[in-house]
Amino acid sequence: MFRLVVSPARPKGRQSALYGAAAFVLRPPTRWTTCRSLVQHTVPLRAVQYILTYEYVPDVLEKRGPFRDEHLRLARDYVTENRAVAGGPTGAVGTNVPTGALFLFTDRDAAREFVARDPYVAHGIVTAHTIQEWNVVVQKADDDDGDSKRVHSKQQGPL
Repeated sequence: MFRLVVSPARPKGRQSALYGAAAFVLRPPTRWTTCRSLVQHTVPLRAVQYILTYEYVPDVLEKRGPFRDEHLRLARDYVTENRAVAGGPTGAVGTNVPTGALFLFTDRDAAREFVARDPYVAHGIVTAHTIQEWNVVVQKADDDDGDSKRVHSKQQGPL
C-alpha cells in the first residue's frame, strides 16, 4: 500500500512531469503514518470509467416527447444503482436544442446495456453512439463525512 504525497512545488534538482506544477509522489507508508491518514490519502493506481456519447436527430425536441420520461427514469435508475455516475444533454452554448448527450458509466457492460434499453435509441432519436474507456487521473475523494474536499491524483504519465 502506498500513500500519496503532494508537494506544492517542483522537487529541487528534478524535472517534474508537469513543469512548475505540484509534484505527485507515491511513497510507502512510514511508521509515523496513522491508519486514518493512510486511508484518507491512499488512492488506487488506476481508475477506469466509460464515456457514452449520443448524437441526436436535428428535431429531437419534437420526437423525444413520448419517450423522455422512460429515458430519464432509466438514467436515474443507473445512477441510483451506482452503474452510472452522471449524464445529460450536450450542444452549442446558448441554444435550447441538444445535439447529443454524454453519460459516465462505471463499467463497459453497464454502458452497453443502457444503450440496448434506452427508448431514444429504439425509436431513432439517437443517430449514433460511442463508448470510450476513460482513465481517470485526477478526481475528488470523499471524506468520512461524505464531503468531497481533497483532489487526489494518480501518477500514470503525462496528462
